[in-house]
Amino acid sequence: RKPKTLLAGVSGRARPGRVLAIMGPSGSGKTTLLNSLAAQMDKAPGLVLQGEVYVNGEICNQSMASMRKGYVRQEDTFYSQMTVRETLRFVARLKLSPEVPYEDKMAVVESLIKKFSLAKCADTIIG
Repeated sequence: RKPKTLLAGVSGRARPGRVLAIMGPSGSGKTTLLNSLAAQMDKAPGLVLQGEVYVNGEICNQSMASMRKGYVRQEDTFYSQMTVRETLRFVARLKLSPEVPYEDKMAVVESLIKKFSLAKCADTIIG
């Protein structure tokens, strides 16, 4: 297959403490751009990042790649018929090691609910 350039000459600015929206028509490269900025290109098999990503005018290195950032992926990762607590329990049982006792997994869930101030909505259905 002939290689295809998905993004070229892209630049932008995100100001501290502000929300940034990246909008465009389907297939315009929004997800590819976000995956490259969030160092998530491994989530896109067959795609290769060439060139540099700059943060604050400097080439993004390994320590910058781990900096705090928020990124909501395009795919829904929640089950609309489950509550917040049920969803966290489900994910804990899937993602945490089988060696971790069930009680410890549930303690992690409750800790996350508290940490993210979700107590008021923990038993609310997501959808």
